Amino acid sequence: MTINERSSVQSIASLADDYSTQPNVSSLSLARDLLYDVSRLAARFHPALDFSPLHIYQSALTFTPHDTKLYQLYQPLAGGKVTASWDLTWGPLFSSMSGHTGNVASVAYNHDSSLIASGSGDKTVRVWNPLSGALVTELKGHSDYVTSVAFNHDGSLIASGSWDRTVRVWNPLSGALVTELKGHSDSVWSVAFNHDGSLIASGSWDRT
Repeated sequence: MTINERSSVQSIASLADDYSTQPNVSSLSLARDLLYDVSRLAARFHPALDFSPLHIYQSALTFTPHDTKLYQLYQPLAGGKVTASWDLTWGPLFSSMSGHTGNVASVAYNHDSSLIASGSGDKTVRVWNPLSGALVTELKGHSDYVTSVAFNHDGSLIASGSWDRTVRVWNPLSGALVTELKGHSDSVWSVAFNHDGSLIASGSWDRT
């Protein structure tokens, strides 16, 4: 755990102490539960919260699963309440990314799991925040189906292979094209970096 992460846990633990009515639950354990609940709440409700942060009180907390620590501690402060049947715990789906207009053929995480890249039949590569599901950047340039995507080890580059017979290397945050690799005489179906990012391998229907 980093210094910043430890500080965040301790800060929430302090807040939890103020409201907790469960003497058998340590503040640190409660803080961890709250951190998890907050990450799930952000993933589920980020479009509304981006538009209007105050919806965290009037909407997001109200529709948070009722058996979570976040709901039990803070929903009474928000005022609203759902009396009909509602989720008791968070479901298995963490977040969903939508935006591609064609089939998604390939997805890849960067090394620290802070980004996801997806390649699609819509000829684009999209980079996403896996926690919120928000689009980080869209990489355009391929002229045909994107079949394969891969991050280098430090996450500073993405390689993409396409039916347009090229491999493209991108900056995942700015969306800038770093280089285009040509030479295959048929569709590229797979790309991969070596560990230090100094080489890329590509596989194609041209048998090379």
